[in-house]
Amino acid sequence: MGLGQHTDRLLAELGDLAGIDLTPDADGVATVLLDGVRISIECPEESPFLYLHAALWRLGPDRAREIEEAMRANLFGLPLSGAWLALDGASDEVVLCSAARSAGLAPDDLAALIEAMAGAARDLQARRTAPAAEEATAPVADGPNWIRI
Repeated sequence: MGLGQHTDRLLAELGDLAGIDLTPDADGVATVLLDGVRISIECPEESPFLYLHAALWRLGPDRAREIEEAMRANLFGLPLSGAWLALDGASDEVVLCSAARSAGLAPDDLAALIEAMAGAARDLQARRTAPAAEEATAPVADGPNWIRI
């Protein structure tokens, strides 16, 4: 079975389990909406990988600061191992990206990847709306579990 056939079968099986149509479009992309997060699953022909993408936010007027924050998050700051952030030049959106080898991947494995991707996207979006550390008003208090050095 060729790579494209395996990926198509994998998406069809997952779609059947979830009760949704996961047939890739003409560009080889299937899209799923999970808990408000739109995840695109890209299946390049003859590639051994599936690529998952989730748009997080569109850049605002302070582009340099937002891009710097995204780059800082790329280095040990992402909630999904092996994921990375990228900038979609066409839409000006910061996108969470991940890849998985399609060979040997079962529908349950792909479902878990999609769920992890959605969770990571929600986490990153929540971080953007949370107050910055310098804006926090409650200081951390010493307690019985603290060791003073």
